[in-house]
Amino acid sequence: MSSLFFQRPTRLPSLLVFKLAGLAGGLFAAGDPPFDWSFATDDAVYSSPAVGWDGTVYVGSGADTDTQDFQLYALSPDGEKQWTLLTDDWVQSSPAVGPEGRIHVGSWDFFFYAVEPDGVPRWFYETDSFIFSSPAIAPDGTVYFGCADEFLYAVDRDGFLQWVFKAGDWIESSPAIDHEGNVYFGSWDGYFYALTPDGELLWDQPTGEVIFSSPAIAADGTLYVGSGNDLYAFDPNPETAPEDRVLWIFETGNLVDSSPAVGADGTVYVGSADGRLYAVDPADGTEIWSFLTDADVYSSPAVAADGTVYFGSGDGHVYAVDSEGELLWKHPTGDWVDSSPVIGPDGRVYVGSFDRNLYAFDGGSPPARSTWPQFGADSPRAGHKPVSFASWLTQQGLNPENDHDPYDDPAGDGTPNLLKYALNLPLLTPAVAAYPEKTETAEDGLTYTFPLDRRKQDIVYQPQISEDLENWNEIDFKVEEAPEAVTRGKITLPGDESAGSFLRLNIRHSQDLE
Repeated sequence: MSSLFFQRPTRLPSLLVFKLAGLAGGLFAAGDPPFDWSFATDDAVYSSPAVGWDGTVYVGSGADTDTQDFQLYALSPDGEKQWTLLTDDWVQSSPAVGPEGRIHVGSWDFFFYAVEPDGVPRWFYETDSFIFSSPAIAPDGTVYFGCADEFLYAVDRDGFLQWVFKAGDWIESSPAIDHEGNVYFGSWDGYFYALTPDGELLWDQPTGEVIFSSPAIAADGTLYVGSGNDLYAFDPNPETAPEDRVLWIFETGNLVDSSPAVGADGTVYVGSADGRLYAVDPADGTEIWSFLTDADVYSSPAVAADGTVYFGSGDGHVYAVDSEGELLWKHPTGDWVDSSPVIGPDGRVYVGSFDRNLYAFDGGSPPARSTWPQFGADSPRAGHKPVSFASWLTQQGLNPENDHDPYDDPAGDGTPNLLKYALNLPLLTPAVAAYPEKTETAEDGLTYTFPLDRRKQDIVYQPQISEDLENWNEIDFKVEEAPEAVTRGKITLPGDESAGSFLRLNIRHSQDLE
């Protein structure tokens, strides 16, 4: 199906006008940008890139041009093309990588796609209109995405529909998932919605203006999202009276299409069509500082651990500013930058441009230690808030002796990351990675499963258990018989072993054992 049959969002022509007006020249002196490489597609890159578990970079291409490069690209960390997936219309949606390494993305061809890491389609789901919302993926593999048919969809890891929720207009906002599994998103109908994991409405909050922006979730659960010219902060507590749910509203000078990001200290960053990137105090919604570019800022910011904030502008530049709002560098592209940067675990920054290129910069610092340092929360753009270590263990039926901060380092190896210290999974693992899931519960024990990729013969999987996070004992497991290359390992723990214990999954190269 061709996008020629559909009316483009009315904001896009205005973006082009801002862009043309803004290319007159830069206003700032800048340092040398740490440019690494660029990759040329055959059409504009509106999509925001995502970084997979093995470091592969995924991004969509295609816009309202004659080239019709309606593809999902997979690139190595060094910018070499690995494969492409051709759709039948442009890919504005930003891809998200699930717990099994599977890539999920929507297209204007009415289809939502799930693709294996080797580029082979796993499944696709047909909707009734075009998809420009980016997906969010829960730890159990459930995928949520919005659509111009006014529905938010929930499909399971195998592509089967679980439920739909109807809003009052198009859904461009990408959903966000909190640690309890609740789903949040906005709609063009001017409402912000909160749903249970089963698709039941918890509450909705009118803003009175269209919501293009996607929500971010702070450590305390506060929700941030743009609507009209404003940035909103919402109290997610379903027991709160509707008139009290708005904690504060921060007004900008134009449309807030940009999705907010949260820094390590809780500062909220967001762009506006008034040409500015704003840093906002989470306590009261007051401006800390703003940085002016030459055109509209629809790109969503990404915050690094060293405080650097990366974003794009309609003036055709990628910007890096420090935590005080001072320019570090800017890099020109050949056209406006609506794509939102993603910071990989190694600190490399990737962002697309309408000049038909994906750019890579050697940022040198990983994402900030916050719940939502960039669009989609993490480098794979999974769109869900990490849970605290103690909460995660409790959800799995374990009882930790000591409470831990979500970014603690109980293993003492200098890597304060939940996936690392709970499961011993490096973010750039060559194997698929996910939380073990409690699939069976009985009085005499617990059963967990984890994804296992049988195509990778040089990868060793070893579940381990500990009582003190220091001494780890290996656990036997069984591999489920299935025709798929990516199957599941099954761990069964007797009740006397599981109570008060810690569980992790150690994935390593076979050569590391020699």
